[in-house]
Amino acid sequence: MNTYDVKTPSQLANEASATANEAIDSARNFAQASEGIAADAASSLRSSAQDARKLGQDIAEEAGRKVDELKARVDSARRQGEQYVADQPVRTALMAAAGGAVVTALLISWMRGDRRR
Repeated sequence: MNTYDVKTPSQLANEASATANEAIDSARNFAQASEGIAADAASSLRSSAQDARKLGQDIAEEAGRKVDELKARVDSARRQGEQYVADQPVRTALMAAAGGAVVTALLISWMRGDRRR
């Protein structure tokens, strides 16, 4: 024999209300957990942005130092060259003439080589 558990409308309403309350509690718990995760993610992003900004500043400062060092080295080499020319003017003129002769000879040789082909 089949026995059916027949519920009254008030029992059905109570069960529906309990189920709705459980769903609300679950949703509330999920929302609270999501807020914590979102807060952690935002904090992590802020920290990463600060780290990236600091790294960018460090790189820019280091690049500036390297440029300043290079400028100082170029200036020092220029001063040494000027001093050498002032101390050895004849030798410098002869070296410049010899260098010019070598470059001229290379250009002439290169131009003649193109005509033979």
